[in-house]
Amino acid sequence: MIKTAYHYDDLMILPALEAHLNSRTDCIPHYASGQLPFFAAPMSTVVAEQNYQFFLEQGLNVCFPRYQNLPPNFFDLQKQYKGQLFLAMDLEEFNKEFLVLGKKLNRQHAILIDTANGHLQRVYELCLAAKKEYGEQMLLMAGNIGHPRTFERLAETGVDYLRLGIGGGRNCSTSSFTGVHYPLASLIIESRKLAQQLPKAPKIIADGGIGSYANAIMALACGADYVMMGSLINQALESAGQSYLFKQIPLSQNLAKLAFRLGLPLYKEYKALHSRPASAQQGLIGRRAVEGRRSLQKVQYQLPDFLFNLGSYLQSAMSYTGKIQLEDFIGQVELITDRR
Repeated sequence: MIKTAYHYDDLMILPALEAHLNSRTDCIPHYASGQLPFFAAPMSTVVAEQNYQFFLEQGLNVCFPRYQNLPPNFFDLQKQYKGQLFLAMDLEEFNKEFLVLGKKLNRQHAILIDTANGHLQRVYELCLAAKKEYGEQMLLMAGNIGHPRTFERLAETGVDYLRLGIGGGRNCSTSSFTGVHYPLASLIIESRKLAQQLPKAPKIIADGGIGSYANAIMALACGADYVMMGSLINQALESAGQSYLFKQIPLSQNLAKLAFRLGLPLYKEYKALHSRPASAQQGLIGRRAVEGRRSLQKVQYQLPDFLFNLGSYLQSAMSYTGKIQLEDFIGQVELITDRR
C-alpha cells in the first residue's frame, strides 16, 4: 500500500472562527524562557567563528559546525547561552571523546551528533550510552531521521532533541540520488502524535526544506518545537558564506557590507556538507558519490531584519488562529489541504 504524505506547501493553516485578542502584537513568538524557536544549521557557509556570537546575540539558537577550529570563548558562551549553543560532532569523534576517553564534565555540555543517517544502530547505541553516562550534564541532539517510528525508538535513549528530515535541504541531493525521503509536514505531525504518548519525548527540530517564512511557520504549526534553517540564514549579509560581487568577484566582509548598502548585486556561497567542495575541505578529494551541491544565493537582508520579519509573520499566523502563546500554537492549529 502506498501511503499519502504531505509537504509544507501542501498544507494551509485554517483561521480560528474568532480570535480573542486585540492585534497580532498580543501574540508572543518565543518561548516563556525568551528562547526563539529557530536554529542556525551547522553548515560552514552559515555559521563560523566570526559570526556565531552575533547570531546568539540576535536570539538564534546555534549549532557550531564540525571540521572547524573551536573558538577560544566557545565554552564560555555555551555556559552563558545555556541550551542555545550546540557543538556538532561526527559519530566517531563523539564516541572517542566522551565514551572511550570518558571525558569528565564539570558543567552541562550541549552536543549534536551530526550524521545524515540517524537510523544507524550506532546512533542509538551512542545516544543510549551517553545519556546513561552523563544524564542531565549532557544536552544531546541527534538525527537526522525520516520515519516517525525511528523518532519513537530514539526517544528510548533519553536524547533531548531529534532532527527530522532527510533529503529536503535546498542543496541536498540525497533524495534525488537515492529516492529516500519522507515529506516533512507529515513526518512532523506523525512524530508529534507519538511524542504525546511518551512519558518523556525529545524536542522536535524540523530540518530541511525551509525555503520561505511560510515553511518555517508551517513546520511549527505541524508540531515542530524548533526549526533549523540553512538556506534562509545563508541569504543574510552576516552569514559565513564567501561573498561575491556579480557572482564572480570575491569580497571581504567589510567590502560586502559596503556593496550591500550601495544596492549592488551581492551573492553568498552556499554548500551542503556533502557537496564536492565541502568534501574536498574534509580531505575527501577523490570522492565522487556526493549528496550535495554548491550554489550562489543572492543576499536578501541583514539577519536582524530577517528575524524581525520572521517573528512578525509568526505573530500574524498566531493571531489568525487565536493563539497568544507560542506553546499553544505549536502542533495545535487546524490544517487543511486542497491536494487530491
